[in-house]
Amino acid sequence: MAAVSKDVNISMPKKIYFFKFDATPSGLYIPVVYFGFKNYYNQNSLYADQWVWQCSPPEYAGWSVDEIVEEAVSHQADVYAFSSYMWSWNLIRTIAPRIRERLPHSTLVLGGPHQGTKYAQPMTWFRKNPAFDATCLAVEYGEFFIMDVLDGVSQGNLDWSQVRNSFSRSGQGPIPNKLDFQFPSGLLADNLDEALEYTRIAREKNLTITMLYEGARGCPYGCTYCEWAGGINTKVVSKPLEYIQDDLSYIPLIEARSIFITDANFGLLKDDAAKAESLASLNMNPQQPISLYLSGLAKTSVAKRLSVLEPMMKTGAMQSYNMSIQSINPQVLKNIDRTDITIEQQIEMARYLIDKYDCEVHVELILGLPGMTLDDYYQECDVVYNVFNKYSGVTRDPLYILPDSPAADPQYIERWKLQLVPLGMEQESSEVRLDDYSNYLAIYDPANNVENTVWIPVASETYSKSDWKQMYFLILMDLMFVNQHIFIPFIDFMARHRDYMPSRLMPRVYRALTQVTEFYQPIDAYLEDIVEGRMGNRDWRVMKADDTYTDHSYRAIMYLWNRYRKEIYHSLRQELADILDEQSLDCLMYTENSTFRDDQDCHWDNKWAWDEWETGKDKSVSPKKQPVKYQTQKTKIDFSAMTVQHLRTINTVRLREDGIEKINLRHLSQIA
Repeated sequence: MAAVSKDVNISMPKKIYFFKFDATPSGLYIPVVYFGFKNYYNQNSLYADQWVWQCSPPEYAGWSVDEIVEEAVSHQADVYAFSSYMWSWNLIRTIAPRIRERLPHSTLVLGGPHQGTKYAQPMTWFRKNPAFDATCLAVEYGEFFIMDVLDGVSQGNLDWSQVRNSFSRSGQGPIPNKLDFQFPSGLLADNLDEALEYTRIAREKNLTITMLYEGARGCPYGCTYCEWAGGINTKVVSKPLEYIQDDLSYIPLIEARSIFITDANFGLLKDDAAKAESLASLNMNPQQPISLYLSGLAKTSVAKRLSVLEPMMKTGAMQSYNMSIQSINPQVLKNIDRTDITIEQQIEMARYLIDKYDCEVHVELILGLPGMTLDDYYQECDVVYNVFNKYSGVTRDPLYILPDSPAADPQYIERWKLQLVPLGMEQESSEVRLDDYSNYLAIYDPANNVENTVWIPVASETYSKSDWKQMYFLILMDLMFVNQHIFIPFIDFMARHRDYMPSRLMPRVYRALTQVTEFYQPIDAYLEDIVEGRMGNRDWRVMKADDTYTDHSYRAIMYLWNRYRKEIYHSLRQELADILDEQSLDCLMYTENSTFRDDQDCHWDNKWAWDEWETGKDKSVSPKKQPVKYQTQKTKIDFSAMTVQHLRTINTVRLREDGIEKINLRHLSQIA
């Protein structure tokens, strides 16, 4: 519905209330999506002066669901707009019906991904979600939709069949050409007062100002697991460079410290290098350091990737990047319609950036893709350890069947014989705890979490439930082995100096760990709950370690590892006896004893100087053979806190005649 000349005169302004929910432990997100919608409407509609825009509170620390609803209703808005994703969908489905009950004549609309409208019949969907009048289709542009909704309300003739990108009880509205979209200007300049209110709150509560920033929209690729908000298999619309530079000029004023570039393929467009230079310049003031993160890198060439990465790494604004490969199996990549450079090019570029900028490379893989096998999983282990540097590591999330993605097509699910189970994503333990590590509490009310948020496959044409459990068990181990360095020295040494790569070592590690009944049984019970679909109405990340400790699976497994360390290493020595010699046994002793502990101090002697080798950069050099005395001090461990205390050598020192020397982990793994 294009804007038309005004034929009505409304004396009282109308109000749109934009609901956003960002749960993060220590950050406060500037509402740039809200600013973008507001500016687009104000710059394109003839009815802009008739609307007052209201965003939900900057943060909901300690609020109950009732309080959130009461605040929203108090504004008596004509339109309530909700923006959803996995972490907010259940909360939205809880809040929207209450607003509908209190304000039956208001218009309630939904946008963003994770709606489940693409493969649904309208009447069926709205019977399940009756609070909404309409949604904006998940992969279409919301600005067109909101403009037509507000104009229709202003004109008094809102007709959903004419609202662009709409999904309503009567069907879909017109789908415009995405290339007709033009980014609005003045994202921060026109909303500075509201942005500075976030700055004030961040100062007051010691939070970090964070921004999700969009420099382009859309993705030309068709990865089946994706429901990118700008749409996949589409043309990319670029935000003008001068608009970006204007927005960035306000970053020091609002004191933003973290910026996530949400472009799907940063580096793909010809002016992306200039955008990267502008972003990099933000870090020139040491009094206001900035951290930049990329959601997605160009999938076309190494040169285009480096053209945006290097400017930001030179200034220190970017110190890590995600190496998103999803799978190393070419057939799997074909099955998911994934286009990218080769894995060899990925590794070569990662090593270049590690050597030149000491950067962190975080490997992203997906568990359970169509065509994946157990052998693929183990082969991917070589890639993970190949590019590991210091504190980054690996993310292997399950394949979330996002409801509006190609993978959610019933024909696709049937083609690959995907056996799906539900997961409750509502309570993220690391986000909802009321302690020093979080600002969010009662909004994730378990009483409201009665339905799963997402589905994942745990079996397919090419892997069984047993295979999936084995792979996910080792993913949980990698959170310790890699991200917390628990097993890194031994893995490094065996790969570098015994030609025993992780792809060969990890299956045997799996066998050894499963033999430690006290350690493995709680984890196996947790995995069995997942694959049998018993995690649909509770937080799937929470695991019971024993009768005294239940927590996030990561922390629960750290707890179990600490408790059964002696039994675990005994099992490892038995399983690996045929490949262990004097030096590798010495390395295994160092790896075991230099791990955090809460039982007693540990003193031991090694025949090789493993700390020097571990903290050195060149792992191809053989460790120096010399007697070394070490000590790891007993420390009280708060397993409910995900902090650096879980780093393996945090309390380990080398004992010298003239005192002690702390072990500071540096470059840890670059397997050739």
